[in-house]
Amino acid sequence: FTDGSGQPLGFGTSMFMALPDPNISIPPGNWALKRFARSSGELRLPLAERVRCERRAPGVASLPWSPDTQNTARAINGGILAIAIEEAALSLATAPRAGVQTLSSLVIRYLRSVRTGPAMATASISNGLGQVEVVDASNDALCVASTVRLFDA
Repeated sequence: FTDGSGQPLGFGTSMFMALPDPNISIPPGNWALKRFARSSGELRLPLAERVRCERRAPGVASLPWSPDTQNTARAINGGILAIAIEEAALSLATAPRAGVQTLSSLVIRYLRSVRTGPAMATASISNGLGQVEVVDASNDALCVASTVRLFDA
């Protein structure tokens, strides 16, 4: 990602898990590119609020399963799970003793789907480096292991 003058602002990577059902596929064509080619303005609500992700305690965030957050396999979408990870980490990063910090990197390892939920994200941070684990609260299965890096805002 670059700014208007071509200077790097950041970078990103992604990884996707294969869906075990061969009957589910992405529609052909470039429909997604066309849909997002035009900006529709600012969000009406913060994204975390829109998906009902809540900070439950310092270092803990909860994200409920809902039709709005599900993917084609009826599990919570992995990109939406990243919101819970971010909220859990930032709830510690903005604690009074920490000063104000923001995320500089986020690495996500998807281990299994959150099928029932809610997804519970629990963070621990030391010296700007943190670990966030996400479990499916319906069965306490570890679903995501994540590493975060913070910096002073």
